Amino acid sequence: MENRGADVNCVRNLRKGGLQTFLLALVCCGVGGGLGWEQGTKPSQTEPEVFSIFPLAGQQGRTWAAEIRGRGLAGAYAVWSDCEALQATIKSIETIDSDSNKSISPQDKKPALQRVVLEMRLASVALVGIHSLRLLCARGISNSFSLYVEREAVLLENVSASSSPFTAQQIQFPGVVSGKIKEEGEVDYFAIRAKAGSRLSFEVNSGGADFDPVITLYEPAGSWFDPQRLKRLDYNDDVSSRTAFAAGLTRRFRETGRYLLGVSAFVGLGKPDYCYRLRVTESQSLEEKSLPEAKAAHPEPLQWREREFTRQIEPDRLKTLWSRGVRVIEPVGSSFAHSVTDTNPDAPGRKSTAPLPNAPAVSSAVAELRVVRESEPNDLPAEALEITIPAIIEGTVGFPGDLDHYRIRVSAGQALTFEIQTLLEVPPLFSPYLEALDSNDVQLFNNVYQRIGGDGDDWVQSLEPKCLYTFEKSGEYLLRVRDLTSRSGSTKFVYRLLVRPQIPHAGDIDIKADRFNLVPGQAEKLTVTTGQEEGFGGQIAVAVENLPVGVVVLPASDVQPAEGPPFAKVHPERFVPRSDSLALMLYAESDAPATADAVWARVKIQPIVGGKPGSWLQVGQLPVMVVKNPLAVGLNSPSATNATQP
Repeated sequence: MENRGADVNCVRNLRKGGLQTFLLALVCCGVGGGLGWEQGTKPSQTEPEVFSIFPLAGQQGRTWAAEIRGRGLAGAYAVWSDCEALQATIKSIETIDSDSNKSISPQDKKPALQRVVLEMRLASVALVGIHSLRLLCARGISNSFSLYVEREAVLLENVSASSSPFTAQQIQFPGVVSGKIKEEGEVDYFAIRAKAGSRLSFEVNSGGADFDPVITLYEPAGSWFDPQRLKRLDYNDDVSSRTAFAAGLTRRFRETGRYLLGVSAFVGLGKPDYCYRLRVTESQSLEEKSLPEAKAAHPEPLQWREREFTRQIEPDRLKTLWSRGVRVIEPVGSSFAHSVTDTNPDAPGRKSTAPLPNAPAVSSAVAELRVVRESEPNDLPAEALEITIPAIIEGTVGFPGDLDHYRIRVSAGQALTFEIQTLLEVPPLFSPYLEALDSNDVQLFNNVYQRIGGDGDDWVQSLEPKCLYTFEKSGEYLLRVRDLTSRSGSTKFVYRLLVRPQIPHAGDIDIKADRFNLVPGQAEKLTVTTGQEEGFGGQIAVAVENLPVGVVVLPASDVQPAEGPPFAKVHPERFVPRSDSLALMLYAESDAPATADAVWARVKIQPIVGGKPGSWLQVGQLPVMVVKNPLAVGLNSPSATNATQP
């Protein structure tokens, strides 16, 4: 291993949306002069890709050594971080053998792996949570990888102790352990001492997209046949339905004693990049959230996810939705008056009609919503609370079998949207089931989406957080909320149900790219998929701004992949928005200058309806670099320097 340490404390400020970001403590490793290659040719090796970082967690105010593994990392010269409180210095880089290269022919071998050793430094004011980092290398910027910042001390796995339940590594709580599942079939064991009546929460997070962790709680109870036998008390491989890359459970212990935790990978997988973070905490109150999922330290403010149980439903919801569309009054069938083509009441040519029954004034389309709280008892239809549309209902499925009823009045042709948010517990722990009933107690709809899946002979059902419905007849209708099963109920099963008119708007925007490392004279494709919610019938323009000098955006046609016959779906119009994809080419002109730092390009959209444009919205950002010297000088080259720029 070649030592390239240096006391370089150069901080280069970058702007990432509204968040100040920093390029931290740099060391140049072989990206100096004399690194030419013919412009317009594609580099033969892969762009930088980080597979793992170990340890996966660090404590506030601490300094430690970390190891990054990946491909295309030769010539790494800087670490990008999402905040100034997290800094890093590259100490050394070495090439390591890949086990997968030993049994295949030379022409099929993948590029060699690299190991990058960092000195990590965390300020005491660093925010607790998941932080994002990237490497800047001769071949460009790497993918994003995560580091967990903790209040508690971080203990490294003792491999010799954790490899067996008989020598399990003792850990304290609250505390964090960082470990690896390096081999197939490996299970890491940790011992805790719990007191009778104590309530502990355990969470395991993986550091890689293909590592699905599993956590198991054991009691070393023994048996007549085997005094060393472990009795399994609990097991989990998913902390929630939102991610497959975390596992967690909570347990109240009846007896004081020694217990074991087993951490492994799903179906016994394992490899050197399977890094994990195990956190153990004690919960004093039953009202505390049972599974302490780690959160992003700097949440992405641009991300819009409309069809998730955890998205926020606040009183300004209508205003937010209108900002993603074009401010016009809804068509016939909504709660609002319709056929208005301008928001200015004095605009010439403005059409007016009488509002539909139960319709609020036009100005209320952007007003704050009322929050109506559930009032018990409401288990029976006769006890239903009457709701005026639009409104947010806040309730709790407080005990097994609890039913919450609400009554609404609608007009014939009225098109409504029903959105559900879970505030504490999420599916599958709390699975809010919504159904609408007519005056004859006949169900009109529910929030279960059914379709054919798998290989075409399997019915797939999913509980959806959003549902659309158009009522054929005027009258009163009942809304009923309960847990999907009558066996579950808790004071933590808190929900918000928003009942509102449908508002055509731009929904989720998916950007199918993580970063761009552009070669002069070449182009790469950026695909943007635009969701079109609630009958949006216009167009969605897409723009990319703040690109490096010499990089331009070109619209392009794209060949759509062939699709098989469509599978059957039950009322997809209630649960699935329309979507379209747009292909853009990011082209680096042949004389585009190389960039030492990443430039954060901004992706924006603008809804347009009937030729009338809405507001521009920034929906994403991604780093772009122009790389002229992707094939860096070897690590042992005497031309390598400690300069802070390539």
